[in-house]
Amino acid sequence: MDVQYDLESRKAYQAKIEDEPATRITTRQEELVELAGEMSEVKLLAAVATKGSGLINEHFGHAGEFQVYELSTSGVKLVGHRRVGVYCQGGYGEEDRLARIIRAINDCHAVFVAKICGCPRDILINAGIEPVDQYAHDTIEKSAIGWFRGYLHKIKSGEIRHVKRGDAALGQEPLISVA
Repeated sequence: MDVQYDLESRKAYQAKIEDEPATRITTRQEELVELAGEMSEVKLLAAVATKGSGLINEHFGHAGEFQVYELSTSGVKLVGHRRVGVYCQGGYGEEDRLARIIRAINDCHAVFVAKICGCPRDILINAGIEPVDQYAHDTIEKSAIGWFRGYLHKIKSGEIRHVKRGDAALGQEPLISVA
């Protein structure tokens, strides 16, 4: 077997991988600078569907857990994980699981996902949780800061009123806190 190894392609790929963390840090810093000008006491929680790598890269229906972040003018801070049953089973949504997911993230103002279908989207909205899919496959911190800036703008313009969310009812799924 003759193995073809393209050294230049490999070096380009390695350089891209090495640059990603630096790019994320730079982007996060730029977002934080813009947020630093905001003066607000508002703090809220947001759930994120992710497969890892610091990205919003999981479909709502496929998420077995959500990372929960606190958003404020100080930035974005991971505060825990919420394990939930996977909503989408073989292309169909399990309504009882959706109700458990909503109870598990009931204290969150938003849920960031790579994709979400119409039925769970509508039910989340009716529950007071904003499904956010416009940041699909982008970094969590940058996206959360950008969304939070928009949220603060809506409060200032009178478009919305900030309301504290209730406690999450975790039921059987354990809460894993990050301290």
